Amino acid sequence: MYLFQSARGREIHLPDYPPTSLADLNLFGTGDDDSNPSSGKFYKNKQNLPWAIHVSGTFDYPVEKAKITDAHLKFSQWAQSVGSIYPDWYLHLPGYRNPEKIYQVPQ
Repeated sequence: MYLFQSARGREIHLPDYPPTSLADLNLFGTGDDDSNPSSGKFYKNKQNLPWAIHVSGTFDYPVEKAKITDAHLKFSQWAQSVGSIYPDWYLHLPGYRNPEKIYQVPQ
């Protein structure tokens, strides 16, 4: 079981937003992080997927422990294209989702 322990210095922002002055810059490039401050790349992994997203509208999130890329099948292509393809990746369109990986609110 993984427990996230909050610690000042650990920050998550929308992709390519710079860290605050309180961020621990030594964390960049560790684990799956591929941030590169000298090139202005922040808060993305090695596949160029963001650590955080902003969706203007309704978003059907994945079931617990499912990756967003397993639930929303166009997400990865959208993120890797920096939003130029599949800007509607989160919509309920044919071929865009794996319904088994989308959380369903109990009736």
